[in-house]
Amino acid sequence: MTEKKKEILDALKSNFSMLTNILSFLFFFWLLFAILGVRTFQGSLRRQCFSDEFSVLVTPEKWCGSFIDSSGNLTIPNSPPGYPIFSPKGYACPMSQSCNVIIFFCLKKKKKNLSFFFLKKK
Repeated sequence: MTEKKKEILDALKSNFSMLTNILSFLFFFWLLFAILGVRTFQGSLRRQCFSDEFSVLVTPEKWCGSFIDSSGNLTIPNSPPGYPIFSPKGYACPMSQSCNVIIFFCLKKKKKNLSFFFLKKK
């Protein structure tokens, strides 16, 4: 082993406790923001715009957070009547569409073929 490599390894050994403190702080910081991110955006990718006329997904697919009802009011899906809306998350579906939760089902056909179906949850 060369002299330079030995110096580097000795420096790492002598400062090992400081390095573990820094890494544990970074881990705590990342964990905190991971939890905050999951709590903030939970359910954001569950709702999509459906056509009111045919009850089918709108193409191109739009992830939504609210919709405009027939009277022109901005409405959050599954909210009680008269619920005040301050700042809905995401895209608002236009008047001829509704924002509904979709549920994906995966059914096996034969052994390797999978088919995906969705249902609109009201």
